[in-house]
Amino acid sequence: MNGVDHPRGLPPPPSLWYLVVAVTLWRLAAAHFLPVTQDEAYYFDWARHLDWGYFDHPPGVAFLGIGTWLADASPLAARLGTVTAATLTLLV
Repeated sequence: MNGVDHPRGLPPPPSLWYLVVAVTLWRLAAAHFLPVTQDEAYYFDWARHLDWGYFDHPPGVAFLGIGTWLADASPLAARLGTVTAATLTLLV
């Protein structure tokens, strides 16, 4: 080997990390300023009353709105689960 401990070759360039941070900040701004849609309100209500399943969705959907436990009337707090899942998707 060449002494590099990275299983897939070279580490990602720093500019890639800047892009991930920029996209995450943009998503946080959008989560703060955009109004809540009907579907989101439905999911946020589920997050307040977690259950093993729902009529038309699996139970994992409610966990995306778990931020409603932090601040009940804040769209940004309610969307933190979605922003976190989207950022983790970028990293994978």
